[in-house]
Amino acid sequence: MDILMRKRIGVLIGEAEAPHCMTLLTGISNEAKRLDFDLFVYTNFNQTMGQERYVRGEGSIYELINFNMLDAVLIVPESLRIPGIARRLEKKVQREFNGPVLCIDYDSEFFPTMKFDDIDLMKRIIHHLTDVHGFTSIAFISGPLHHEHAINRLTAYKEALMERQIPIDESLIFEGTFYYECTGKMADELMKREKLPQAVACANQLMAVDIYDELTKRGLSIPEDIVVTGYDATDRKVKENYYITSTLRTGGALGARAVRYLYEKLYNTVLPEQEDDEDRLLIWNTCGCRPTHEEINIPLDYSIWKNAEINSFENHFLKYNFMMEDLISSENPQECFDRCRTYLPDLGDYSDIYICLNEDWLTKQDTKAIYSGKILVVIQDHKSNIGKVIPVESFPKLQMLPYIEIPREKTMIYYFMPLHFYGIAFGYAVICFEDKPVFFNRNYRHWIHNMDSAIQSQRQEHALHEMYDKLERYAVKDLLTGIYSSNGFELHSMSIYEDAKASEQNLICIVGDVNNLKTINDRYGHEWGDKALRILADALENQIKMKKLKGMAFRTGGDEFNLLLTGAYTEDSVKNIIDEIDDYVEMAKDLYDMPTNVTVSLGGCLSVCTEDKPLSEIIAEADQQMYNQKFIYKSSNRNNVQTRIWNKAYFEAETERIIKENSLCKKYAFISMRIHNYELYLNIYGRQKGNDIIRHLGELVDIHLPEDSIATKYSDRQYVIFFPYTEVSDIENWFLTFNMNIEGYELQTRSDYSMKINSGIYLYKGQGKYTVKDMIERANFALQTGIDDVKGFVVYDERMRDKFIEETEIIRSFDEAMEKNEFQIYLQPQHYIQMKDKVLSAEALVRWIKADGTIIYPNSFIPAFEKNGFIAKLDRHIMELTCKFINTHIEEAWCRDIRIAVNVSKIDLEYEHFLEYYIDTKNKYNIPDGAIEIEFTESAVFEDYNTFKNIMEKLQQSGFSCALDDFGAGSSSLNLLKELPVDVIKMDRLFFKESNNRQRDNSVITSVVAMAKGLGMKIVAEGIEDDERVKFLREIGCDVIQGFIYSKPLSVNNFIDYVSGYMNKLEQY
Repeated sequence: MDILMRKRIGVLIGEAEAPHCMTLLTGISNEAKRLDFDLFVYTNFNQTMGQERYVRGEGSIYELINFNMLDAVLIVPESLRIPGIARRLEKKVQREFNGPVLCIDYDSEFFPTMKFDDIDLMKRIIHHLTDVHGFTSIAFISGPLHHEHAINRLTAYKEALMERQIPIDESLIFEGTFYYECTGKMADELMKREKLPQAVACANQLMAVDIYDELTKRGLSIPEDIVVTGYDATDRKVKENYYITSTLRTGGALGARAVRYLYEKLYNTVLPEQEDDEDRLLIWNTCGCRPTHEEINIPLDYSIWKNAEINSFENHFLKYNFMMEDLISSENPQECFDRCRTYLPDLGDYSDIYICLNEDWLTKQDTKAIYSGKILVVIQDHKSNIGKVIPVESFPKLQMLPYIEIPREKTMIYYFMPLHFYGIAFGYAVICFEDKPVFFNRNYRHWIHNMDSAIQSQRQEHALHEMYDKLERYAVKDLLTGIYSSNGFELHSMSIYEDAKASEQNLICIVGDVNNLKTINDRYGHEWGDKALRILADALENQIKMKKLKGMAFRTGGDEFNLLLTGAYTEDSVKNIIDEIDDYVEMAKDLYDMPTNVTVSLGGCLSVCTEDKPLSEIIAEADQQMYNQKFIYKSSNRNNVQTRIWNKAYFEAETERIIKENSLCKKYAFISMRIHNYELYLNIYGRQKGNDIIRHLGELVDIHLPEDSIATKYSDRQYVIFFPYTEVSDIENWFLTFNMNIEGYELQTRSDYSMKINSGIYLYKGQGKYTVKDMIERANFALQTGIDDVKGFVVYDERMRDKFIEETEIIRSFDEAMEKNEFQIYLQPQHYIQMKDKVLSAEALVRWIKADGTIIYPNSFIPAFEKNGFIAKLDRHIMELTCKFINTHIEEAWCRDIRIAVNVSKIDLEYEHFLEYYIDTKNKYNIPDGAIEIEFTESAVFEDYNTFKNIMEKLQQSGFSCALDDFGAGSSSLNLLKELPVDVIKMDRLFFKESNNRQRDNSVITSVVAMAKGLGMKIVAEGIEDDERVKFLREIGCDVIQGFIYSKPLSVNNFIDYVSGYMNKLEQY
């Protein structure tokens, strides 16, 4: 079978290491291997029924399951000993999963069931007592009488006696718990009887062991005085099976039959009949029979049985006591995880192991939220070939585990287990076995328990440090910058000074001040002024932390800072440190994307240890040096030192003056110049090289400016030039020459980046009706209009305004159209080509349908709404309509598994409460998790990458999936794919545009699909219009196709008919 197509069975089971579960998993895993299935086993370790918080933490693992990644599901409800969880899981599977489901040994409200035959087997052991031993007085210990198994086994006991015409004595029937330590009172009742029954038959093995112990403690000999039998002994080699007469239910056979059932449902076929092991009796000496066995004469009591149970892991547990101590003594999380790795070999012959934690595991206190949208891999160890893959540090929660989309030659079993501490879920552990049905034993229970305790210890340690830091911060730290405040200066400065004197070290004092802070606050707002302050604070703190210098940094006033350092310094050290601070500020202001230049004035003073100079005098001397620097700065502040281009305010003032004094009626042009593919460069090479390109462009502009021309850095990637000219050809020639100089610069510096410049030009011819800002805006308008012009520049023309007027009319009609509900959703089906072309999702597109029935298509109005910001209102309207649509039809068969993608513009991200609106709307209409997908375009990412990433993660935590739309149309990169928590990649139609080299195109497409699949992302191909492409995409593992090959966008009613019709067609097929 094609390993790319191997299907997955999810097994929902509790206490997978318990004997009866292990026998069941034996059959499941062996048959899964034979039929080429991967198993995803979700299990817990719960045995504590009375501790609610602990139980809640154990049940957290079942919240991890992403049913979209499974093909079939097996549920073993009786093993899930968490109150109410079996029913909850049933409903969750019924709601979220559309594939075949089977329950084992449990009557389900929704799904078919496959059961053990308790009636026949229990009758056989009772008949052994009546027929072989001739007993007529047999007591019976049942399980809880509300339990189906207990009811069936009690019924079998009664029917077996009736079949032998033996009267039923109700006083000999006792209700037990199916667990230990429940038979003491029953033993007392039996001892009070005038005559003991001849035998005690138990409804399970644990109660048989317990009654054996209780009777022997009361002086009875078994089987001489009374016979004891059990039921449902495990076929694993545990000691008690060799002594207590019992039955063996073939759990392995039942598990194998369950897998074959799912196979037949998935592949719509019938497998050949297979002979399975049969249920049978285990006849040992507790009934008086004498089977031959080498250990038959070993006396059995409770302590022997208990030792037999724990002997396989007792030494291990003692050893791992030291593991817990070792981990808890770790000083930080990384040390804890590193130490944990040293204990991994003791877990045995696994293939891979992962410890996966919530992104907020260190601080999480919420017991309701289980898993974060982003999961961190803190420990991973690979013995399989998957270890050759580059390690993944994090992945989206919906993926459940890294690498599972990477094809493997052999079948896999993945055991998912919770990590928690009394109700607070940290994450989960995953242990994997390749090509063999291996079970984890109770060693894993103790190992995981140690991890739970160690993680909680790290959390508590972190909380204590946070509390201490917070108290200290409130007392002596500046809340804005994080460095010491003026209170901190009063507290610590003298001790630094005294320590320097005592240790005979020199003291450096650096005093700093942010230049033009008031101007930054007034012009750009206090948010940017605060960032300027943080830049200087970071620059000072950097000297201490990064260079590991001895000292402290302080904010002693509004924009005043102080740095005190002690060490073996010289006068040159002061200058070097000031230069390094200046360099840091120059670099950091670009990282902060400051809208204006940020500079600082710095002064420094060195006090040698032999001088008896008071601290106040040292600070005053440094302060004077700083004010000298500030005077120099103010005297030379006409130009921007970085590029020698005039700053914006001076530029606008000077051009206004020149135009007003233009007595000779000269012609001037405003040239708005922008780097066209700047975002791509940033994405590939990083912010620092991006800043270098901006600086080099400024240098080239400054060097090659014509006489009487001036320029300004107008924005992050844009310059504006004021250019005197005689003929328009003067501008064209200069622009051509300038581009040649750029090419020459790139050759000279051997740059690996080709800088493309676009320009918009506004020609001033003495008309005098516009301000400088108006003229710059018109140049910008021309720039935007001609962004793809082959010449690289466009001259502003009033005719451009015709389009503007048309857009204005569209914008004017927006509110009225919204009131009349003229914007409607059309849904374009998305076909899952690896699943018989099922329609499981669609993209919600907008159509403007006027009152007269005229349909206006998006390309006519979307650009206008993007420019003026109405697109955000429209996107919200479409989100509302989509949620209403899903809510209306969610109970209908065709809609239960449909996911609808809605588009979000980058403008949406600029609006306050963007996240709250989308999350609240989803909750308002009770939309199930996973039913809405949010599509972001690449351009949205580059506006503010970190904000975008945080938004995506919060959306995923709230039940949305997230898609990257138009992938390949803009500035896509491998780095982008690796870092973003994206669930779906939508390959732009440009990938599939016809070219002269389809083979090369297909190679690129194949690589993109493989790469995305390796990262656990789903692939959607857009704009597909021919069968050949569909066939090719299906072969390379593409998941979904959206295009006219299947359907154009449809009205909601037509969409319902389309999906329903497709479902009927598939059922008939």
